[in-house]
Amino acid sequence: MKNLLLILIFLISGCVGDRLDFRNAGSVYQKNSKEICIKSKEGDVLSYYLLTSSADTYQHPLLFEDHIAKKYPDHCFNLTLKKDVTYNLLYEMNDVKYQVDFALDGVGGIKQGGNYL
Repeated sequence: MKNLLLILIFLISGCVGDRLDFRNAGSVYQKNSKEICIKSKEGDVLSYYLLTSSADTYQHPLLFEDHIAKKYPDHCFNLTLKKDVTYNLLYEMNDVKYQVDFALDGVGGIKQGGNYL
């Protein structure tokens, strides 16, 4: 019985590595109607990003780059946001992994967080 209990404890506890890699909250802003930027400051280096959208259930990347070294202020993307579509951006800056969800807010800007539509 003790062995069974011990096995059950390990099964329900999960693995230490089973946590979300991109768990830090990121931030973006709309520079103009066709440009989205990652909030950053001088000295920041962007090394990875992946942007997906709900338009295709996050299946295909809209934008993607890996193994890069984009320095501030080169942290903007040409992107025209669509109404009723949510976007998910994963990025790595200064060796820290971030995630941000955003959508149009109805007045021409963007809204970040969980409940946008």
